[in-house]
Amino acid sequence: MKTLLFTCASLLILTACATMKKTKKMDQSSNNNQPTSELLVAQIGKPAVSDMCTIERANLTGNILELTVSYSGGCEEHQFELIGNPNIAKSLPPIRSIELVHKSNGDACKAKMEETLRFNLSNLAYQHETGSVIKLNLSGWKEQLIYTFE
Repeated sequence: MKTLLFTCASLLILTACATMKKTKKMDQSSNNNQPTSELLVAQIGKPAVSDMCTIERANLTGNILELTVSYSGGCEEHQFELIGNPNIAKSLPPIRSIELVHKSNGDACKAKMEETLRFNLSNLAYQHETGSVIKLNLSGWKEQLIYTFE
């Protein structure tokens, strides 16, 4: 009897450990239960290979670009980077291409995930002077973003 009880308890513990997954902190102040996002910093450089994701919304306020993205997953942690091209088109105002890089870490799950990302764009400014304007062409987004450094 003790052996049967021990075996059952062991199986329960192993099953529980095998099914535990990391979960993101949920924003308690919102109704949509989207994961909260720390402030990420956009960088100048060459974008890496990216996994599939869709930009649902883009909102630029001051030096912060807020992107709502969707992707399939749910079993692994996903990372995002915003990379700006070092080359700037010489126009008035100047234009920089930027790209969102998504790393899914081999997540094979198929749940539709939605996440709001926040990026500080200061590194992408044309000049680090208040009022400096640059247009940003975000790959995968239909509208040009006009960024004014603050």
